[in-house]
Amino acid sequence: VLALVVGGVLALAWVSVARLAKPITAIAAAVPARSEGNEEAEFPVAGPNEVADVARELNRLIEIRARKERELSESEAQYRHLFDNMLEGVAYCRMLYEDGKPRDFVYLKVNGAFERLTGLNNVVGKKVSDVIAGIQQSNPEMFEIYGSVVRTGEPASFEINVGTLNVWFSITAYRPEEGHFVAVFSNITERK
Repeated sequence: VLALVVGGVLALAWVSVARLAKPITAIAAAVPARSEGNEEAEFPVAGPNEVADVARELNRLIEIRARKERELSESEAQYRHLFDNMLEGVAYCRMLYEDGKPRDFVYLKVNGAFERLTGLNNVVGKKVSDVIAGIQQSNPEMFEIYGSVVRTGEPASFEINVGTLNVWFSITAYRPEEGHFVAVFSNITERK
């Protein structure tokens, strides 16, 4: 009798496993296609209610993620368009220190107006001292102001004549993150 009961339990367990195995295997087979970005591939909704519910939830979550990625991509494109087409120059920079004092900075990103307003090209990844010879000596106040912005997080606005470029700029600087600053500027030479 015990053997019959154990045999019956094992048979029921086998049927349950077999009933779950096929839909779970089908779901597992869809994972590589989804992970490679194939939005057409869906997890098959079949099998016992619990497995079908899991597949439906996976499909729903993946659709939400895909929608959020599309929205993020569209938002990034809008901001890129704004950055590239604004009239003011923009430079995103990392401050460099020597003995705890601001001595130089590296251009990390600039927009098209930056090049148009300064006449400087291909500056990304370069130090300002390599791009504008003698800037540290001719405009030490610029390093002090940018250094203060980076150190305190307080934005600053100022006007400065970058003598080596023979251009006056109106600049607003702020700190987007530790050790960095963004300078937004206009050429005001005609006004001066």
